[in-house]
Amino acid sequence: MAPEVLDEREWLPQSDLASLGYVLIELLSGRRVFANCLTKHDLMEAKCKLPSQLGEYLPPDLMRDKVLVAFCKRLISPDPQRRFASALDADLEGAAPYTRQLIKGDLASEFPNDIRIWMEAFDDYTEPAAE
Repeated sequence: MAPEVLDEREWLPQSDLASLGYVLIELLSGRRVFANCLTKHDLMEAKCKLPSQLGEYLPPDLMRDKVLVAFCKRLISPDPQRRFASALDADLEGAAPYTRQLIKGDLASEFPNDIRIWMEAFDDYTEPAAE
């Protein structure tokens, strides 16, 4: 969960984007990023420091990709106002430039379409009404 949720402040749509970013970093690194956090304080500190410590988690070849690193950092920014405003913005302003880069380098696959479909479904999601 995003730092503001962990700190029991207001949940925002950007809070879910931070969670998405944490999962993305774990997928890219093949490691559990917060495995050593034993307390809420440890977890909060780790989440706030993660953008500046990506190089400790991501492989060097991925760290050289400035578009991917900027996308990840914007997803996981400790400040929700510095994250993407919505899942659609994350797609258009973050994932799409990375996808274009892959296409130009002839590294694209079927995944960008799957990601686009998932992001559209995510953007259309609404919270169930409280009973």
